[in-house]
Amino acid sequence: MKPRNKVSIIGFGVLCLVTSCTGPQFTSLEERFDVVSLNDFAFLTCLSGSYKTGGYPLWSRELDSQAWHIMNDNRTPNYITFKVYQYSLVVGRRIPIRQAPEKCSDWRQSRTLSGLYSDY
Repeated sequence: MKPRNKVSIIGFGVLCLVTSCTGPQFTSLEERFDVVSLNDFAFLTCLSGSYKTGGYPLWSRELDSQAWHIMNDNRTPNYITFKVYQYSLVVGRRIPIRQAPEKCSDWRQSRTLSGLYSDY
């Protein structure tokens, strides 16, 4: 073997080693953070917004507290959690209390909600 070929083989080996260590990580959303907890958080936040608008501030605070309790030990990045919180609160404030459980459950399963965190 010529010295030139040895250098190219060694260079290729180093390149393969480096790219295998730093290559893109293809993982599902469920492996990156807990999607179920994030959806539950969105549901409780939606209910909280509805109850706050409906004149039940104590219930609203308790629901909000429970929602944040779910997210305490979650690995979800803060910017995603805050984005879901903002949208869920706005959705909840537009829903009358009588329809809140059904409509907030629909929000929990909506494509709009999953679109908020599917890009990350």
